[in-house]
Amino acid sequence: MLHRRTLRDHLFSGTGGWLVATALLTAMLCDVTVAVAQDAANASAPTAPSARPAPPVETTSEPVGADAPTISIAGTVVNEQGAPVRLATVVLRAKIGGHLYVMALRSNRDVIARTRSDIAGHFRFEQVRVPSRLAAEIFAGRQESSVEVIAWSSGRGFAWRDVDPDRPEQEIRLTLAPEAKVEGTVRDADGKPLAGAKVAVTAATRATGAYNAVFRSAGDLNLTLSDVSFRTESDADGHFELAHLPAGYRLVTSVERIGAARDSFFIDTSGDKEIRELKAENGPRETVRVLRAPLDVVLKPQRYVTIRVTRDGAPVTSGGVHLIDAERHFAGVGPVDQEGVARVNLRGAGSFTVWYAADPFDPGMGGSLEFEVAENDDAPQVTLALATGRLLTGRVVDADTGAPIAGAYLIYRTTGEGLALPSQAVTDARGDFHLPVAVGDGDLSFAHPVYGYLAPTSNNRGMGPPTKTINVRESRPLEPITLRLPRGLAVRGVVRNADGKGIAGAIVHAQNTEQPFGQAKTTADAEGRFTLYGLMPQMVAIVTASSVEGSARLTIKADAKHPLEETRFVDAVLETGTAPVITGRIMRDGKPQAGVRIKLDGSLPGQLNRIAHYMETVTDAEGRYRVCGPVSGERYYLGIHPDDGATAPDFTHQMPYVQTVPAGKAIVVLPDANLVSTGQSLRGRVVDTKGNPVPGVTVSASLVGGHGASLSRSGTGSRPWTETDEAGRFEIVQLPDKPIELMAYRANPAGGVIRHPSRTRPAFNQQDIRILLDPTLDAEIEDLDAAPQNK
Repeated sequence: MLHRRTLRDHLFSGTGGWLVATALLTAMLCDVTVAVAQDAANASAPTAPSARPAPPVETTSEPVGADAPTISIAGTVVNEQGAPVRLATVVLRAKIGGHLYVMALRSNRDVIARTRSDIAGHFRFEQVRVPSRLAAEIFAGRQESSVEVIAWSSGRGFAWRDVDPDRPEQEIRLTLAPEAKVEGTVRDADGKPLAGAKVAVTAATRATGAYNAVFRSAGDLNLTLSDVSFRTESDADGHFELAHLPAGYRLVTSVERIGAARDSFFIDTSGDKEIRELKAENGPRETVRVLRAPLDVVLKPQRYVTIRVTRDGAPVTSGGVHLIDAERHFAGVGPVDQEGVARVNLRGAGSFTVWYAADPFDPGMGGSLEFEVAENDDAPQVTLALATGRLLTGRVVDADTGAPIAGAYLIYRTTGEGLALPSQAVTDARGDFHLPVAVGDGDLSFAHPVYGYLAPTSNNRGMGPPTKTINVRESRPLEPITLRLPRGLAVRGVVRNADGKGIAGAIVHAQNTEQPFGQAKTTADAEGRFTLYGLMPQMVAIVTASSVEGSARLTIKADAKHPLEETRFVDAVLETGTAPVITGRIMRDGKPQAGVRIKLDGSLPGQLNRIAHYMETVTDAEGRYRVCGPVSGERYYLGIHPDDGATAPDFTHQMPYVQTVPAGKAIVVLPDANLVSTGQSLRGRVVDTKGNPVPGVTVSASLVGGHGASLSRSGTGSRPWTETDEAGRFEIVQLPDKPIELMAYRANPAGGVIRHPSRTRPAFNQQDIRILLDPTLDAEIEDLDAAPQNK
């Protein structure tokens, strides 16, 4: 249950948006509103490649400052035979999943840039500036891939790949295979065709049994709320066709229409007719059915509410509405059309609250209205009249230089009793904003983090100066406001070797050791110099640097008295040799593997049970990596993340293993990590001695001759264990392509040693495993010496 104060704190905020969007995703309630650019008609080939200029790059319309971080990525789009594919649409996007941009809008503005491939299949994103909101997600020390490129072309299914935003020299290759033919019909409960039903594909996975509910397993694609959309609508005959779908996947698909209950399912394009349902390995445990083309979708009737949104009697033609039921649960969203009307399906009668939120690019007052829907009211209509408010203007600037800050998202909330009436705006290239605000007392803060600055947001008010309190009165003029954002702790320094020479290209990462755990990372320039911004100045910060010449670590003391309104500048010199280098190789079939992402986590100084995310790098041409952070006596573990989801199951320097940095060593050389593909799935049933299914039993996988139950897994991989369903069935996927031993057991309620497990060694990829488990062995033993119980 979402209480009033919780709703007020989180509504229209980044964290609140993420929570609601995650609920949408795990419940398969996913949709997007912006369609992809349509593939151009085939054009005649030029007489020579030089006769045709490179396709233009269309960047985001979101305001971006001149000093924004940039991404440079190049690559080639080819077909399955390796021949170039020209005029393919190529999109560079931030991987922010279901993170809502604004609560009532079904878009997260995740596209950074788009282009097309040229006659040779080449594409290039050169020094593309990233908006502040997305840069805070991508460059502020996140320990996972946060950017990807996705491409598609006429007659071919879409393909995608993670990219490293910190590696401008990288070249990627995307292979587009022929699209899977997917078509179907949408009918009503009486069998009549339904026109105008929206059919959308918003996620893809290769999972065959248990899938990751937020689609973060290796090889998954999550387009929930993305501005990249693969969708269509049914025609007058209820018929529809979906284009650009890849073969070999399970695709999250939704079908919805105003006045009809939404339907969602997986479309299978692999041809495996044995897969009839999938179950999330995390989140809700409900199973989701798997369908195949041609699809026959039947939508049941459902009442809906028509909401007219007005301001001063005129229709409001942008933004969206968000419904909450009487128990404070999410009840639906809908965009406001050009006539000022939004329509939202209702699951039942009762009390509802409708919220309106404006798009920050068209700022307006928010508002809310409570209304009742009677049991016999099949088509309720309400009008939400918004207040005009007063216009608050101002600028957001750098506290030290006065330079304008573009792309900063501001949010204003009224304070006092009742729910807040929020409004949002985004600063333009000059740092200016225009924000309608309600009469009364209110707080002005930031809706999203501002890259490289301390900006207080609704869910992280401690990360920066206090929010700005404003008293708005009807008769009092509103003076323009200037918000000066400090850089927090700014570390300016150089990474150098023992000879005092700067080390070019050293990876520098910094983080605070206490909440709110500010993070920053960068790459040293040609002289080894770097600058890091955005750390908390009042807390201890650890700065680490790693390079081919060695590693360094420096601890910056806290300054508890430093005012958050001012930037704290610290000059630092990081000399190699002050931190042990942890190095090793990633191999596969005896060959070194380049470009594998390596993450290093370790304990904080003096806090062995507090984990820090020290750094991330990629292996070189020889498969080698070099990382640093923990020093002698501190704990650490690595994360190995190949693009194809392979794993190193015998490597004991990754989770669930935790190692300790040995004393007296400047270089810690780890054994080779040997990658193994993870294409194996095992499926079967657990039965008792009479052949009856045994539900609720844990089935775990380990390597034969390996490390027992401690089968390593990547942070995004599938779990090597599961539970049997009511029919005793189980399935474990993404297992190493090596001999596996399964163990079925009931957990020991007292903890400790597992009692009476049943073990079996199935054949490779066996799908009809039968495990015998006698559940009576776990029954309580009667104590014959105990006193009889009175009945």
